[in-house]
Order: sequence, then structure tokens, then C-alpha cells
Amino acid sequence: KFGVSVVEARVDDDSRMFCVTPETLQPGYVSVAVSLNEVDFTSPAMGREYSIPFLFYNQPTVSSMAPNTGPSRGGTSVFVIGEGFLQLPSAPACRFIGVSDPSIQMDVPGKFLNDTLIECVAPAVADLCTPAHYCAAVVDTDPNW
Repeated sequence: KFGVSVVEARVDDDSRMFCVTPETLQPGYVSVAVSLNEVDFTSPAMGREYSIPFLFYNQPTVSSMAPNTGPSRGGTSVFVIGEGFLQLPSAPACRFIGVSDPSIQMDVPGKFLNDTLIECVAPAVADLCTPAHYCAAVVDTDPNW
């Protein structure tokens, strides 16, 4: 159960079970408790290992980013603008997708500046393009390389 909401779970093996979180209107942490008989649940009173916190949060939104261009050598600070960033429990990241091959992706660490602003530094285009001759053409034509 999540807080007071009991949900169905599926036991996968001796060390794993799966369940779907219930809908909630209130963001925040709740304790996750487990029962094999729907009567006796684990609880925080049994110790930390018997109750795990789970964070419900409002979905953050992204409204824009700036700038949307930079030199091919990378190093441009890219600012992601939106709402609801600081409630997230882990550090942000920005995903840059390949120039000529969208299967090439690079996640770079970001930094929360405030609840509406995240900063990431763009990688070099050479890290995001293939084949090598395409990268060479970009480098040859970009005066900032």
C-alpha cells in the first residue's frame, strides 16, 4: 500500500513484486508497505527496512529553452525554463540527440538554478554525429570549432 491506499501487487520472485501507484491529488512522501495476506502490512514501526518512502510529485513542465543554438565545439550553457523542478528528488539532466542519427543520445548533468530554471552545458557536436565525415564537415564550416 502507498500511504493508506491499498493496491494490488504481483509477486515476481522471492525478491521482487510489482504494483501500480494509486492516483493522488496531494504531492509528497508516503510510506510503502507490503503484505502477503492483505491484513498484516509492514510498517515504519518495524524499522526503516520495512517501510520505504515514495514521492508523489506534480509533473514538471517545460515551456522553453534558451539559447537554441551554439558552437559545434560545445560548452554552451543551455537554460531549460518551466515549472516544478525543485520538487524532484534527483539531479536534473538534459538529453542531446544526434545530429544525423537520432539513436545517438547523450545525457549531460544539469543544475537546478531555481524552481523554474535548469542549466545544462551542451556537448560537442562531434559527440553526437555519425558518420565521421559528417562531423568533419560540420567542424570545417563552423568558425567557432
